[in-house]
Amino acid sequence: MKLWLKTYLVIMSLLSVKILASQETFFGGTAHYMYQFLSGDVSQHYGSNNNLGFNLNVKLRNNITLGVEGQFLFGSQYKDLSVLGNMVTSGGFIIGEDNSIETPELEGRGGNFFVEVGKIFPLNNKNKNSGLHIKGGVGYLFYSAYNTADVRSVTQLSGEYFNGYNRLESGWSVNSFLGYTLYSKSKLVNGSIGLQMIYSVTKFQGVLDYGTGLAHDQSARSSFFIGPKIGMTVVLKRFMKQDPKSDGYFYN
Repeated sequence: MKLWLKTYLVIMSLLSVKILASQETFFGGTAHYMYQFLSGDVSQHYGSNNNLGFNLNVKLRNNITLGVEGQFLFGSQYKDLSVLGNMVTSGGFIIGEDNSIETPELEGRGGNFFVEVGKIFPLNNKNKNSGLHIKGGVGYLFYSAYNTADVRSVTQLSGEYFNGYNRLESGWSVNSFLGYTLYSKSKLVNGSIGLQMIYSVTKFQGVLDYGTGLAHDQSARSSFFIGPKIGMTVVLKRFMKQDPKSDGYFYN
């Protein structure tokens, strides 16, 4: 066999191994932070909020991604004190035990749990495990007005009455993400950054709204939670298939 042909075959073999080695399966956990802007029905009473969460995810060798995520939503100011009914005076405070003056503070709190599927599209051949990441999922969202008042002073909000004033709503959600995901070759820096949108259709839970004394409106409420999202990933396990003719995997 001619020398140039041998050299060509050796080079192509080395390149093939390098390309195969770049296609890996990762199993990891991602902690994220997101700042959300609200629109739709939920924005009538709540302001922007914070979102902290954790995702267990798998990136397959074909760059398909699968994940399960839980999110905690908090820090949103509730704009309407009428949720507390006539216990709030015209001056905007509550008269508590022993005629103490309590200033009511309401905060939007909730959670979102979902499963998702997506795909990473590499932007260069040097790292085929990273690139533009598009994913979507379905799940369950709940949200309510959390009262931070001291129930020892404001006994009107103690016990079972506490939940009667929170206007809890819940229902299904659709989640989408567009951004960039990095799995570095050093394995030390991994994460993602992008824009996430959550669309939810919820209904009020419970029969009676204690603030108004009327039955809850049971019509569907459509809302959007949109904002930038950044996450840091810890790779818990990496699987690398080196030989396409073998079923063996290398683990590290």
